[in-house]
Amino acid sequence: MRSKLDRLVTALEVSRLPLVFTAIANIWLVTLLSRSAALGDGTWPHWTILALTAAVATGLYVFGMTLNDVLDSRHDRTFAPARPIPSGRISPGAALALGIAALLLALAATLPLGRTSTLTALICAALILLYDAAGKHVPALGLLLLGIIRAVHMLIADPSLAFCWPVWLTLSHVVALSTICYRLEDKRPALSPRAGWLVLGSWAFMTMGMVAWMSHVDGLWFPRAPWIWLAPTAAALLFLAFAARLLHRAKAARSAGGGLMKLGLLWLIVYDAAWLLGAGLWTQAAVVGALLPLAWSAMWGVHHLRAAATAVTGFEREG
Repeated sequence: MRSKLDRLVTALEVSRLPLVFTAIANIWLVTLLSRSAALGDGTWPHWTILALTAAVATGLYVFGMTLNDVLDSRHDRTFAPARPIPSGRISPGAALALGIAALLLALAATLPLGRTSTLTALICAALILLYDAAGKHVPALGLLLLGIIRAVHMLIADPSLAFCWPVWLTLSHVVALSTICYRLEDKRPALSPRAGWLVLGSWAFMTMGMVAWMSHVDGLWFPRAPWIWLAPTAAALLFLAFAARLLHRAKAARSAGGGLMKLGLLWLIVYDAAWLLGAGLWTQAAVVGALLPLAWSAMWGVHHLRAAATAVTGFEREG
C-alpha cells in the first residue's frame, strides 16, 4: 500500500513543480512592468493580479509537464523506468487528469485578466500540446517552440506589452540553452547542421519581428529608461561565467548538459529580477528574486522527500 508521502512525491515529480517558480517569475515580470507603466490604473490590486498570474503560470506548467510524461510513457518504460508513470506510481489516466485540471485552473485564472489574456493562454496551451505531441521529435521545431512557449506565456499578463526586450531575452536564452544542452546530452534525433541553421534563422526572424513591433508601438523605450539594460546585461555575463565553469568542471557531456539546463532555467528568475532592478522597481525585484531560493529549496525538498518515501516503501515491504 502506497504511503501518502509517496503519493505527494509522485505528484511533485510528474509535474516538475519545483521549477514552476521560473514560470511564475517570468509572468510576474511582465505583470509588474505593465502595472508600473500604468501608474496603478486598474480595478484589481497588485496582490490579486500576482495571485492570478501565478495560478496561470502554475497551471500551464503542470499541464505541459504531465502531458509530456503521459505521451512519453511507452518510451520511458524502456529508457526511464524509474519515472512516475512507467514505475507504476501513477497511472497515465491520473496524470492526464492532473494535467487537464491544471489547464482549467490556468484558463479560469485568466478570465479576470481579460479576453485577450485568455486567448493568449489558449494559444500557449496549443503550443505546449504541439511541442509535447510532435515538436520535441523534430529538433529544429522543438527547440524553437520551447522559447516561443515561454515568450507567449509571459505575454498572457499583458498581450499588448510595448517593451518586449525582457520577453526577447527569455526567448533567446531558452532557445540557446535548449540547443546547447540538446547537443551535450546527445539526444535523438540528432541536431543536424541544417537544423541548427534553421533554428538560428528562425530566431533572427522572430527578433526582427519583435523589434519592428516595439519600434511601431513604443519606440523601443530607449529614451525613458536607458539604465534598464545594465542589470540584465550583467546577469547574462554572469551566467556565461557560471556556465563556462560548470562545463569546465563536468566529467561527462551528458551530466554537463543536465546541470547546465537546471542552472539555465533557474537563471530566468535572475533575469526577471534584473529587469525590475534596471527599471528602478526595487521592491518588486526583491519579490521576484525571492523565488530563486524558493525554487532551490523546493528542488532540495523533493530530492529528500523522494529518499524518505523510498525508505518508507522499502520498510513496509520488509515488514
